[in-house]
Amino acid sequence: MSYGALFLLPLATGDLKARLLDWPFSSVVTDREKGTAMVAKLGKNSDFVEVNIDKVESLEAALSDVDLVVHAAGPFQQAEKCSILEAAIETKTAYVDVCDDTSYALRAKSFKERALAANVPAITSGGIYPGVSNVMAAELVRVARTESKGKPERLRFHYYTAGTGGAGPTILATSFLLLGEEVVAYSKGEKVKLKPYSGMLNIDFGKGIGKRDVYLLNLPEVQSAYEVLGVPTVSARFGTAPFFWNWGMEAMTNLLPPEYLRDRSKVQQLVQLFDPVVRAVDRIAGERVSMRVDLECTDGRNTLGIFSHRRLSVSVGNATAAFVLAVLEGSTQPGVWFPEEPEGIAIEAREVLLQRAAEGTINFIMNKKPTASISYRFCSGMGETILLGCGRNEVENLLYAKQDASKFTKIMEWYDSAGKESFQQAKKRFWAKNRLPCKLFPLPSPDMYKDQINWNAELDPQLFLDLEEARRKVQDHKEGNDCISLADKSQQDGM
Repeated sequence: MSYGALFLLPLATGDLKARLLDWPFSSVVTDREKGTAMVAKLGKNSDFVEVNIDKVESLEAALSDVDLVVHAAGPFQQAEKCSILEAAIETKTAYVDVCDDTSYALRAKSFKERALAANVPAITSGGIYPGVSNVMAAELVRVARTESKGKPERLRFHYYTAGTGGAGPTILATSFLLLGEEVVAYSKGEKVKLKPYSGMLNIDFGKGIGKRDVYLLNLPEVQSAYEVLGVPTVSARFGTAPFFWNWGMEAMTNLLPPEYLRDRSKVQQLVQLFDPVVRAVDRIAGERVSMRVDLECTDGRNTLGIFSHRRLSVSVGNATAAFVLAVLEGSTQPGVWFPEEPEGIAIEAREVLLQRAAEGTINFIMNKKPTASISYRFCSGMGETILLGCGRNEVENLLYAKQDASKFTKIMEWYDSAGKESFQQAKKRFWAKNRLPCKLFPLPSPDMYKDQINWNAELDPQLFLDLEEARRKVQDHKEGNDCISLADKSQQDGM
C-alpha cells in the first residue's frame, strides 16, 4: 500500500524523511530556498510546500491530500495553539507529533473527543524521548504486573545526549525553555514541584555511553506515566556532554529569572548567542544518545530498559518513523493518545515498534535486572551479619548507606566503591571554583562529597525522590551494639 504524508520539520531532522523515502511526501520548512534544495536532494517522491502554521486555513490546504502529518517543528515550549492538530482533525488526517512539553501535550490531549468524532488517530509525544521511552516504561510495567507479586512502585526516566545531538538551535531552545519550568514529579502518589536542573544523579547508561550525570527536568512522560501506568513515584532526568554544558545549564537556572527563560523571544536571542559555540563543540562531542528507564516494585523486583545510539538525528528519525508506521498500520485508535496508552500503541504492536525504533542501536535491552548491590556488615555479639540489597546504582548505594548509618551512633569502617564518582565530583567543584584545572593546586579530598544529608522532608523535598526509606530493615541489630561497618560493591556486566 502506498501512503502520502506531510512532514512539518526543522531542517535538522532530515533523517526521518530519509527513513520514509518510499512514500510521496511534502516537507514544510520556513525557508523556500532551503526547502527547494532539500527536495532536490531527497528525490522525485518529495515536494516542498510553503505554509503558515499559525493559520488553520493554510494548513488545511496543505493537508488535503495526505494520509498522515508529522509535526516536529519545535520548540513546543510556550506554544499557545495546537493549530496543526486542529487542521489534521478538520481534514481527517492522521497525526503524530514529537512534543516534549507537558503543557502542549496536555493541550493536545484536550482534542481527544474531537479527534474521536472525526475518526482521526493521533499520537502526541511520539518521538524518542518522550515517545519510545514511554513505550519502554509501559512494557516494563506490563511485564512486572504479569510476573511480579508486588506492585510497580517507582519509575524513573534517565536521558543523555552528547551536545545538541546534531539538532542544533531547536534542541538548544527547548533546553533553555525547560529551565524556566518548575519540575513536576510524583512521590508516593503526591505531586511535588522541584527546581529545574537539580537533583543530580550519576547513572550508568551501559555499553557505548558509560556513567553520566543527569538532572531533573519537567517532561511530559512523568505525568502521563503516573496517570496512565499507575506508578505512584515517577521522575525524569536529563544530562548532556561535555560536562561544562551541565554546569552552564545549572548556572542559567540560578542566575536567570524563570520568567526570562519562559520568554521565547529572549530565549531565541540566547540561542543565537550560543549557537556558534555549541556547533563548534558538537563537532567534538558527537551526538550519541541514550535512555535508561528503571522500574522498582514493592516486592523488591527491579528491572530496566536501555536504548543507546551513536547518532540522535538517526535514532529520532527511526523512532518517529516507527510511530508513523504503527498509526498507518492501524495500531492507533481514533482520538489523541500518549504512546503508553493501549489506544495509542496497541499492546501487541509495542514489540514491533521498539524493534523498528532500535534499528542501528549500539545497546538495546529490555526487562534486565540491575546487578548493583550493597552489603551492610553489622557488629554483634553473635558475630557478623550481612544483608544484601540489589538494584541500585553506586551513587544511590552511597546515599542509602548513609541513611541506614544514621540509625547508629558510631561507624567503624566505610568501604566506599562510589569513591571514584565522589572524587570526580570533587574535582568538578574544584575546577568550577578555580576556573580551570591547575597543577599548582592539590586536588580536594573525595570525602568532600560525603556531605551531610538533611533528613527533614519539608526542608528537602528531593528526599522523597532520591532517598526514600530503605526497604530492607535492620533485623539483627542488638541493643548496645552501636558499631557498624558498611561495604558497598557493584558489578557492571556491560549494563
